[in-house]
Amino acid sequence: MTLIGTIELFKGNPKEFDSHLERIEHLFKVKVVLEYMKISMFITMDGANVYQTLKNLAATWKPVKPTYEEIMSMLLKHYTPPVSEKDLRKIHF
Repeated sequence: MTLIGTIELFKGNPKEFDSHLERIEHLFKVKVVLEYMKISMFITMDGANVYQTLKNLAATWKPVKPTYEEIMSMLLKHYTPPVSEKDLRKIHF
């Protein structure tokens, strides 16, 4: 399967992770990636660092196999933790 376009590896900047996932979703739409293939495609495209993070996060899921949506949710929660009220007070509008 030849990919149209490219997606660079995620570099670990939490502010960019949601945009990174959005780009991957667009690539999957363009290539008409079937649901059962999304996890494998994501793992092979996103590099060793994200894969190791995913393995660490998913260790609690065994023996249950998470869905693609659950995996993306886990990674989003990991890379984009909620902002505390203390941090919100530092922001000046």
